[in-house]
Amino acid sequence: SVLKVPEDMLEDVGTLIAKDQRVTHCYARSGWDYNLFFMVHAKTREEGSQVAEEIIRRTGVKEYRLLFSKKELKKVPFEISKEAVA
Repeated sequence: SVLKVPEDMLEDVGTLIAKDQRVTHCYARSGWDYNLFFMVHAKTREEGSQVAEEIIRRTGVKEYRLLFSKKELKKVPFEISKEAVA
């Protein structure tokens, strides 16, 4: 989902969205009209729409678009050893 958020509200709206346990990604974007992006995962398009719109309603933001993935392009699992982070 992408939202058009006034700059002075961007951090507050982003924080509100990011706190929702169903949100997996949330970040500010630049270079186009919609300056906040967030992602949720769902089994159906309808479920995803419901979740995203519920979250958006809580922000009070009126300008948004729901975007949907058509396919997963790349997902590579990895592990980091304890030694690598020590």
